[in-house]
Amino acid sequence: MKKKLYRSTRNRMLGGVLGGLADYTGIDASLLRILTVVGFIVGVGSLGLIYLIGYLLFRMKEMSINNEVACQHNCK
Repeated sequence: MKKKLYRSTRNRMLGGVLGGLADYTGIDASLLRILTVVGFIVGVGSLGLIYLIGYLLFRMKEMSINNEVACQHNCK
């Protein structure tokens, strides 16, 4: 089955873009977030544009009923 890139509904801080990218690549989402913040601080301003494009283009991953019930108890 082919993997698709989605915005994460579970592993998100802002829009779910980095959480979805972490799910897709298998890289820890915290690491991606740290690298993104460091990139902003160092002056790689295009990261903001890339994040915005990802937010606009990636669809939210649909959750099943069981995930929604579990998320109500475990999610922020």
